[in-house]
Formats: sequence, C-alpha cells, structure tokens
Amino acid sequence: MNSTALRHRLLASRLADPATIHGCSPSELDQIEVVAQRPLPRSYADFMTNFEKGAGRFLRDVEIFYPQVLALKPVANEILQDYEDLHLSLPPSAFVFAVRNKEQFMCFSDITVDPPVHFYMSGDPAISKVAETFWEFIECELEQCERSYQQVKDTPYDLRP
Repeated sequence: MNSTALRHRLLASRLADPATIHGCSPSELDQIEVVAQRPLPRSYADFMTNFEKGAGRFLRDVEIFYPQVLALKPVANEILQDYEDLHLSLPPSAFVFAVRNKEQFMCFSDITVDPPVHFYMSGDPAISKVAETFWEFIECELEQCERSYQQVKDTPYDLRP
C-alpha cells in the first residue's frame, strides 16, 4: 500500500471523489513534526501529504486528520488515566496519530520508514501492536470501510452526495 494505491482504491470504491481528498501543506507537516518532537516516518508523512485533511468517507469516524492530530497525545493519556489500576503509560517517544470515539487510540514510537502501529482500547490490559507497518494499518482500515460501504451502497442508507 502507498498513497497512490490508496487514492485509487478510495476512488474505485466510491468512498471518496477527487473533491473530498485533501492533503497537508509542508508548513502543516512541520507543525505535526513539532508536536511529534522528531521527524515523521516517511509512510506517515506520505499519507499526511496526500490525505490528512480528508479522504471522503474513509476514516470519518477517527480523529486522524489535520488539525485534530496536533492534540491527540493528551487525549490518549486521558484514556489511559481512566484505568489507573492498569498502570499503563505512553512511552515518551510515542506519537498518537489517531483517536476513535475517545476510547481507543493508535500510535507509533519508531521513526523507521514504515513503523509498527500500536493500539489501545479502553479497559485493555496493555497497549498492543495491531499492525507491522503504518500502511498495513491503513490497509486494514480500508478493507473494513470498503466492506461496510458495500452493505449500504445504492440503498436508502447510502448517504453520498
């Protein structure tokens, strides 16, 4: 998976149209790097450059887009604090790039080209690896979104414009 393949799949599956796909500017990426306190992994920066301000219906239920991504680490820490008895904390190097429903978050700590993604769901006993790479995480989310959309496509529940 890469940004070109993702764009193609989003358009082919009708999860997005060209007008609903928006990327970040270089200065916005710089702001994200400041929050991350290090260079962004290449795979994540590629995603941000091409999709981070919107990707149609894809990831609409997730706080992953700019500018929300600038404030996600405190949200993740709050989620963990709700379960103090588990004694969980984010590593200092963790960059939280997504939060869903204020009860789960995704992060990475490595600055490799395509880092593993870690996941936490409220009440889980640990933060666990959910994907070997950032693009694998995106692929899994896309497959789930495509399946969900196929169930409502061309029905009264299809809310596309």
